[in-house]
Amino acid sequence: MYNNNSGILDSLKFQFVYGGLIIKLVFINVAIFLVMLLFSIIDQHFISGGVINAIIYDLVAVPADLKTLATRFWTPISYMFIHSTESIFHILFNMFALWWFGNKLVAFQHESKILPYYFIGGFAGVIAYLAFYNFSGNLNHVSATMVGASASVMCVLFASIAFSPNYPTHLPIFGEVKLMYIGIVFFLIDLASISKGANTGGHVAHIGGALAGYLTVKQMQRGNDIVTPLEKLFKWMGDLFRKKPNLTVVKKDFEPGRYQKVKKVNSPRETQAEVDKILDKINEKGYGSLSKEEREFLFTYSKEN
Repeated sequence: MYNNNSGILDSLKFQFVYGGLIIKLVFINVAIFLVMLLFSIIDQHFISGGVINAIIYDLVAVPADLKTLATRFWTPISYMFIHSTESIFHILFNMFALWWFGNKLVAFQHESKILPYYFIGGFAGVIAYLAFYNFSGNLNHVSATMVGASASVMCVLFASIAFSPNYPTHLPIFGEVKLMYIGIVFFLIDLASISKGANTGGHVAHIGGALAGYLTVKQMQRGNDIVTPLEKLFKWMGDLFRKKPNLTVVKKDFEPGRYQKVKKVNSPRETQAEVDKILDKINEKGYGSLSKEEREFLFTYSKEN
């Protein structure tokens, strides 16, 4: 447990830095949602009556119209991290599902592969969405737009199903349920929603993400792996923005009130040893037990590595 001296922001920052890739994706989505929600409230009541907020929304949502898409080429990426501020249920469900099913997928693959699946599902959702709107004569594609991580989440879920359809998961009320049954229910809901004309483009995108997740794993099992190259690409891109470590590390003991600088340590092995000691302390006594210096050391280390 964190003690009362532990600030909420410090705790959230620690969770973001050390919580793993799934937690990072959840935090990014929620942070963007909160910023957009705050701005929409301010804009609605104090600035333009919602006009500016609507313009910003259009700039980050993926449009169904291909001509508009050509001028907003970034939206197939940005839409994956944007959720409508008109319904908090949308982001709550998506983030819970991403955390839940993402941890199922980690049982079969390293967590670093979550990001490739997230993007594969997102792009597949866009392709399905664009194809449906532009080849269907019954839908107005000129003004239609789409946001949300649902296609990415469906990709993660169906990738897990492709690895192990009978993988058991415990659900409130229902108890233990096989993963494939959860996927079937979601898939049928999307099909039924399309037939009723409710959020048609969104549900088509969900199905696109689901098929992409399942087929990606099946192709990987046949030797056609697109996940690993994407994983390496994302790692390379991340390394471009990561500073090389240049730390001054201090020796310390963990008795209350005692934190003494002894000597500078330049060895990466000794630096990692210091990090491990602090992490062990967190596991034993909680994040709130860290001194100010220990917290600063951790965050300095995380930024530079």
